[in-house]
Amino acid sequence: MSAGTDLVPSTVAPWRRPLTLLSAATLLNSVGTGAWLTVQAVYLVRSAGLSPDQVGLGLALSGLVGMVAAAPVGRLADRHNARRVTIWVLCLEALATALFLFAHNFWLFLGITSAVMVLERGGSAVRGAMLAGLFQGAERVRARAAVRRAFNLGAAAGAGLGALALNEATPRTYAVCILLNAATYVVAAVLNLLMPAVKTASASRERTKMKALRDRPFWAMTVLNGLVTLHYPVLTLALPLWLTQQTGLPRWASGAAFALNTVLVAALQLRAAKGTEDVTVAARRMRHAGFAVGAGCLLFAATASVPLLPGALVLLLALVVYTVGELWHSAGASGLAFGLAPDSDQGEYQGIFGIGTSLAQILAPPLVLLCAMRWGVPGWFLLAAITTLSGAAVPVVLRTMYRERLTDPQIGSPAP
Repeated sequence: MSAGTDLVPSTVAPWRRPLTLLSAATLLNSVGTGAWLTVQAVYLVRSAGLSPDQVGLGLALSGLVGMVAAAPVGRLADRHNARRVTIWVLCLEALATALFLFAHNFWLFLGITSAVMVLERGGSAVRGAMLAGLFQGAERVRARAAVRRAFNLGAAAGAGLGALALNEATPRTYAVCILLNAATYVVAAVLNLLMPAVKTASASRERTKMKALRDRPFWAMTVLNGLVTLHYPVLTLALPLWLTQQTGLPRWASGAAFALNTVLVAALQLRAAKGTEDVTVAARRMRHAGFAVGAGCLLFAATASVPLLPGALVLLLALVVYTVGELWHSAGASGLAFGLAPDSDQGEYQGIFGIGTSLAQILAPPLVLLCAMRWGVPGWFLLAAITTLSGAAVPVVLRTMYRERLTDPQIGSPAP
């Protein structure tokens, strides 16, 4: 058991326990993130003077930059103290996000948002390495689930603050959201100062330069996870447009669906992660996630052209099924990302695994809109097929490509 686990002696104050500090830092930080993301597009177009096309292009290009930088930044956590690297990244993120106050032309915006994305994607890998150093086995996966739950709760609260800012819609309120976001990074850095030091796992062994880049089985898992991740903008992007244009349901139905999804995720995140420290369980969870997300998409499609009450019942069922799939996907992906990575290279491997997610976040919005809005019901079937087949392929890849490596002591969770 790691010294950092929350199963610690009573001499350690509860508020100094690593998981408590990690959750608090994530919760507070995500409040600022939620507020900023809610006003980001409106601020950049109406206040900063950028065009919608410039905003879209800048976010896409910066996403690619951040995706490429994730593994090298994560490698820093493998070579140095992960807590120290995390603190530096958070402080730099505070500075970079505050610079959005001055993003009044495209090139400034592109430079600022690229710096933010490098720190965000790389910082995610670094924090993954720190979490892997503080916890072991089941505690590692449980900790990530707890941190993700804290993020969801904080982001929901931040979105509420952002909605208030949009209601007033003045340069002052936008500036408050930007500075609030920057301040939460500083607070998160201070809380990380209270964390115990994380020993560099690779300090006493010879390391291969960028080992993860040549790990083909891990790349296969990264790609499959990225394909399953293509569902992520369904609730926030496709469903609101689908319900208003293709169904007789009231416009507020999509907002209620998103709120219910947030509540269910917060309530069930830890339970969904149970057992996924074993990579075979995590792989099965990914398969189940693919089926559940696919079934949810088919049920969303079934809300078209049906009477109000049956449509509302189908929407409720679709939301529950989809949310269960989302929870299983999150838990299974975390278990695989940690369990298939050598402890000596966790930061680098987390960065590689994040590439699939980052690429999906770039490709998913146009793909989901194309499927749901241009192709209609057949498009929902295509999206369901992608997630179902990708999830079903994960256990197959694990059995074939990891047959010998599952018993390697460097792998986080050996096969039963």
